[in-house]
Amino acid sequence: MLKNRPVNIACIQETKWKGSKAKEIGDGYKLIYRGTRTRNGVAIVVDQDFRNNVTSVHRVSERLMSIKIDSTAITAHVVSCYAPQTGCTEDEKDKFWNSPDVLLREVPQDESIIVGGNLNGHFRAHKEGYMRCHGGHGLGVWKDDGCWILDFAESHDLIVTNTYFKKRPTHLANYTSGGHATEIDYWLFRHQDMKLVTDTKVIPYDCITPQH
Repeated sequence: MLKNRPVNIACIQETKWKGSKAKEIGDGYKLIYRGTRTRNGVAIVVDQDFRNNVTSVHRVSERLMSIKIDSTAITAHVVSCYAPQTGCTEDEKDKFWNSPDVLLREVPQDESIIVGGNLNGHFRAHKEGYMRCHGGHGLGVWKDDGCWILDFAESHDLIVTNTYFKKRPTHLANYTSGGHATEIDYWLFRHQDMKLVTDTKVIPYDCITPQH
């Protein structure tokens, strides 16, 4: 699927691969990951055009990791994260959101930030209270977990690019369960890098797992 699209960089969550390793997965793609075999796990896949430009890897936990890509075109920190689910405790959520907060504060202002992940939050299309990070196009109803995402985005002057493009519901929903479709996977960019984003959408007929 990565080759057919083609995809240069992919952020992956819920991998359940054990350890902190990097390996070849074919067709010029390199997989960099951190996780345990039983739960969680994050990874980033880089293709042959960018793999030699990866200058550092920061594996924070089985829910958070980042790589730095330094090329002639851009210097970017790509972050893959997997936020705690709705049923997790407030302490778990607070601990998780502190981790990317610390990670991003170390990134210089002249370098780009790209966050891709299963952030397990839902927020509506209306952007009241979050005018700078929310573009006004969302899916579903407001839930408290959505506040974690938007508060985090605001604190680092990030935009949630999923909300900046008007799409039909099938190009917004990336998780289905019990007959309900929701949006829990998001891309976040620095506000100054909005010019780099030409589109953000779900491709409904490319399924990685039965529910995603």
